[in-house]
Amino acid sequence: MKQITCIFMAALLSLAVFAAERPARQIQIGKKNTAVATAVDTEIVVAPDAPQTTLFAAKELQSFLSQIFGREVPVVKQISNGKVSFILGVNPWAKEAGIDAAKLVRDAFIIKTDGSRIYIAGLDDPKANPERALARGGVWSQLYERGTLFGVYDFLERAAGVRMYFPGELGTVVPKTDRLAIPEMSIYDRPDFTVRKVSTFWDGTYFEGEKRDAVINPAKTLNNYRLRLETEYLPCCHGLNHFRYIQRFGKTHPEYFALQSNGKRSNDPSVRHPGQLCYTSGIVEEIYQDARSYLKGEKADVRKIPSAGRNGGYAWGVNTSRGTYVDIMPQDAFSGCRCEKCQAAYRKNDPHYATELIWGNTVSIANRLKKEGIPGIITMMAYRPYRRVPAMDIPDNVMVMVAETGPWSKGNPAQKKLDDEEIRAWTKKLGRKVWIWNYVNKGATLTMPGVPQMSPRAYGEYYKGIAPWIFGAFAESESDRFLYNYLNYYIFSKIAWDNKADFEALLEEHYRLMFGNAAPAMKKFYETLEDKWVGQVAGRVVDTPLGPVGAPPSDYDLWNKVYSAKVLAGLDRDLKDAAGKVPADSLEAKRIALIRKEFYEPLVNAAKAYHSMSSAVQGLKFHIAGAPGKELYLLPFRGKKEGALRATVKTGVQVWRTENDLCIRFRCGEPRMSEIVAQKRKADDPEIWKDNSVEIFLNPSGDRKTYYQLMVNSEGSLSDQKIVKLGASGSNDFTWNSGASVEVKKEPSAWIAEIAIPLKNLPDIREEFPANFARSRILKTEGDYETLYHWSPFARGFHDLENYGSITSAKEQNILINSDFSMLPEKTKRHFGIWEGYKWIGGWIGDKSNTAAVDAENCVSAPFGMRLQSEEGATVMQYLPALKPATRYRLSFFVKLQDVKPLKAGGGVCANIWDDANRWFPAHNWLTGTMDWTFQSYEFTTGKNTNVKVNSYLRLRLMNASGTVWFDDVKLEEL
Repeated sequence: MKQITCIFMAALLSLAVFAAERPARQIQIGKKNTAVATAVDTEIVVAPDAPQTTLFAAKELQSFLSQIFGREVPVVKQISNGKVSFILGVNPWAKEAGIDAAKLVRDAFIIKTDGSRIYIAGLDDPKANPERALARGGVWSQLYERGTLFGVYDFLERAAGVRMYFPGELGTVVPKTDRLAIPEMSIYDRPDFTVRKVSTFWDGTYFEGEKRDAVINPAKTLNNYRLRLETEYLPCCHGLNHFRYIQRFGKTHPEYFALQSNGKRSNDPSVRHPGQLCYTSGIVEEIYQDARSYLKGEKADVRKIPSAGRNGGYAWGVNTSRGTYVDIMPQDAFSGCRCEKCQAAYRKNDPHYATELIWGNTVSIANRLKKEGIPGIITMMAYRPYRRVPAMDIPDNVMVMVAETGPWSKGNPAQKKLDDEEIRAWTKKLGRKVWIWNYVNKGATLTMPGVPQMSPRAYGEYYKGIAPWIFGAFAESESDRFLYNYLNYYIFSKIAWDNKADFEALLEEHYRLMFGNAAPAMKKFYETLEDKWVGQVAGRVVDTPLGPVGAPPSDYDLWNKVYSAKVLAGLDRDLKDAAGKVPADSLEAKRIALIRKEFYEPLVNAAKAYHSMSSAVQGLKFHIAGAPGKELYLLPFRGKKEGALRATVKTGVQVWRTENDLCIRFRCGEPRMSEIVAQKRKADDPEIWKDNSVEIFLNPSGDRKTYYQLMVNSEGSLSDQKIVKLGASGSNDFTWNSGASVEVKKEPSAWIAEIAIPLKNLPDIREEFPANFARSRILKTEGDYETLYHWSPFARGFHDLENYGSITSAKEQNILINSDFSMLPEKTKRHFGIWEGYKWIGGWIGDKSNTAAVDAENCVSAPFGMRLQSEEGATVMQYLPALKPATRYRLSFFVKLQDVKPLKAGGGVCANIWDDANRWFPAHNWLTGTMDWTFQSYEFTTGKNTNVKVNSYLRLRLMNASGTVWFDDVKLEEL
């Protein structure tokens, strides 16, 4: 009973920490100065027994005061007479000065002046070591009270004019003086938001130092400290995962798990987002008993919850169960159970169909805990498909987090209005504030490396506007570069601390303090970036038959309209204008140079990469005829995966076009035929993508907007749909019918799918049009093998229409002989081409060291690729008698590298053409290292003396380098 009483008291306190109204902020600044600090008469005082947390606050104050005065300020353990003394922490001196530590709540601090003494005190964790926490990084090490440190930062900003935008000399403003006037102060301050969180560890490459891409970066963590972000964690993120239900009940109670469309239960831990639950089954009782046990203070052994750690045993999940809070939010990517009971409980024709079921279970669990007198708080997120406010009453031992778009909804006023109304509706329903999860990250359709997500005004407007209804927010802010978020974070932190903060004044101050006379030009630069990102990228809205919808721009629009050459030139002018208004060696000039390096140059490089790739995409063509011909092989689709390829299989594709049909044949190599997973499905089953299958994507009109997708599984089932691109997204229409005939055959080590699509069902079909082909290799068990394959190496996803190659029935104009390396060197070991008797007609010629060989295992089209392997360099060449002078050509090829190392500066893999001058492709930065098959395409104009005095040739080279390179499908076409 005593234990439960203690937990109950802790629950009340923890509820006060997060959701209850905070003590009033009291800021009193006198008109008179209480002291004037100088370098020689200033000291920082800490008690002899001060904890490491207070000592770290002293170290930070010492660092800044020493910079201000240009001379080190000492840290001492006793107050000296005749000194201006900064007395830090809760200690006897503070108590004598009338500072009552009992009034302090988490993250609060008191600043009080008394003559030459300045007291700064907050609650400091007696066990934490900030120095170690900074080095260690991670979430959990940073969850400790550091109120005195927050008070130090407030004093430095308020009295000394320090500004901390990001760590380091360039991101910190420290006014220099030999006399610091300190006004009379009596301050009690605390944050308005108790939850103040951003994606610290996943927000991109840092701008300086070693290991800039490291997840654990002490500078990023220090930035969190200085922005005064949260010091405690309130769990609410798919908490049911951490009760380890698959491990506990996957085999003994499969009925606890969601019934899937394939008739199986979601109890396979190897798939993505496993452990979807059946919320009308006995699992609900298990959830209750787990929450009850934890809140009673029992060990995880009682419920036998396996630890997620390496050492085994039992443990409560730290992400789920913390303090007096238990998170019972369902698994991510919620997949509705197909059992009769769940189906009956779902709303009909509503994207938030599971609202009553999930919230009904939540309320039931919370009420049972109250009835049994078990204290504690249940946390739950309003999240798709259970985000709507339910009709039932929700007890006060439930805290609700609401998932909404956040600041970038500014670009979509209609959606923002709905989001805000939903937050207000939840607050009204509960009779208390909620906290929110916002999506301000460069994921999914916003994965745009090099494009800054600058949006501080949007942050300020959003959080200041929604503040009356929330007690905190998590801004999920993943990015590719840390500095893209620095000003977003700064404004977020200021509003989160004081909801009445004037973010517009803060931004004006930022431009003035960081850039001096260049402030107007830099403000224009920053605001252009924000207007582009919020208005034309993240917040872009397009009109559809169903009304306005959010849709980020396509790659074409992104680089030809949003960040056009004209826009990039304007940004360049702003930076040049700014640089011309400040001294060349000043801090302001260095800051402008940093912004150019971190913001402008990546943007320009991304634009160049797009335009280069766009040209290459135009060269990716699959020439087809009226009967089965050339077979190309699909490449592993890596997506965001890094590291070495896992085991692969071959997937051959043939395409031909008859008078009436477009025919596609897939030959899917499969050494584990008994393990493939697929089921007979009704036509247009949208979940066919979960099966072992192949996919066809066709854009017959060539508009790169309206395209058609056919999905065929290894059981011969077909789903097809029409898709209309809406920027980077699309609208789906399964009512379109391809009329395709499908035939699937199975062999001992392969399965073959042949699809014939009537041309009449492919509107506006052209001779040449964009297409892509894909395969999903789905087996019964996960393993170390690649599961996804596709044709175009440029496509970042199966639906990346802009980066599909093209299929064409036009005659190929390639002037090369044996471009696919199908001819073997019959007469010699190094001549791969055409002979007439013993007369060499043309083709590829390897060097005399015989380093060139065909390779059936490494190729992108049947039957072979060309392999060059050497410790000192190798080449294969072909003379070009058909090359014309003063003519435009495109050279393209597939290339793959393994462990290519330069032997001299600039060495690597390249192609070399001689017309009447040497031409190198690429012109600089030849390919090195290890990389899978990629497509290269280059355009050039031959010289006027081509093939006049010297015979022209093409060389594929491993030049001044060692290693192995493969080439395939080499084409040289007149444009």
